[in-house]
Amino acid sequence: MRRYWILLAIAAQVGLLAILAGEREWVLRTGRTVILRTAPVDPQDPMRGEYVRLQYDFSRVPKALCRDGVAGWFQKGENAWRFRRTLRDRLVFAQVKLDRDNVAEFIALTDRRPTEGLYLRGRVDLVDDAEVRVRYGVEALFTQQGGAKEFEAKMRGGMAGVPVDAEVALGGNGITVLRGYRWEPLGITVVVERGPAEDVPERGRRRPIIGLTVELKNHGTTPVAIVDRPGARSFRLRRESRWEIGDYLWVHDADPVPPSAPADVVVLQPGESRKVAIDLTSPDWFVLNQGKKKRPSLPESLTKIDHAFNVWFRLEYVPPTAAECAGLPHAELMEPRPVRSRMFSPATDQID
Repeated sequence: MRRYWILLAIAAQVGLLAILAGEREWVLRTGRTVILRTAPVDPQDPMRGEYVRLQYDFSRVPKALCRDGVAGWFQKGENAWRFRRTLRDRLVFAQVKLDRDNVAEFIALTDRRPTEGLYLRGRVDLVDDAEVRVRYGVEALFTQQGGAKEFEAKMRGGMAGVPVDAEVALGGNGITVLRGYRWEPLGITVVVERGPAEDVPERGRRRPIIGLTVELKNHGTTPVAIVDRPGARSFRLRRESRWEIGDYLWVHDADPVPPSAPADVVVLQPGESRKVAIDLTSPDWFVLNQGKKKRPSLPESLTKIDHAFNVWFRLEYVPPTAAECAGLPHAELMEPRPVRSRMFSPATDQID
């Protein structure tokens, strides 16, 4: 009898796996094609074979974009961390809409299954004070032997700073299945410039960061148009962090991007690039310390925060809006989506 129950349990598990595999195969064959913008990380895991681990624009959802029950998960108090531990693997739904190229644009994260519109089904990984981290079941892109290393070499070499798009099949129940990937044409890289050694006030501290050189390059096979607004205002300074959102915020973080003029438009032929210098000692690029509770923070330069090792930023190229493009030359060549650089830290020599 015991042997019978063991065999029955094994058969049930095999049957469940077959149902799940069949469901994903059905989505792969019949699902709607959707493009998800990704940020590749950790190219190889020897425990699972060669694959590229992908992270999506909405793998980390800020508190402001959480709805319904998810919005209540950010409660504070003595037992908040215990409550948040119970949320791991909780079912959530990422509501999205598609742009002209079938690229998914994130709307909100909810714990209620939407009754209309497109959505991705996900599971909670972590909830902290600022965001919810979610996995959608399409984080691993398996490759042929040597493919992950080749991908990493491109990502850190000739295709550095180029966003990757994942092509997925999306079922009506929110299940996603990975079909493949593609490189976008426009890439962004950043070189950090530091001041002379004599400017270091204390022994052992690093030279202060004084500027950035940002490069936009066309890695595609057809021309791409960009805008180079005066004062490097085609770019925004975005705070990032390895663990949680950092305290420092760019002084113009909440300001609208200045409009683009016809003279700002630059057409990049395949292989061409445009470099822009940013003077971080200028007040236009100062930051505010949001962590100061007792007194208002005054704008300060990144040169002053070389001691803060959890302070990270990205530069983001912001293209013209659809309304702006209507009045600009070469509008048909514009890439409609922002492009973000890799993270850099004022306190270290790293660009992550």
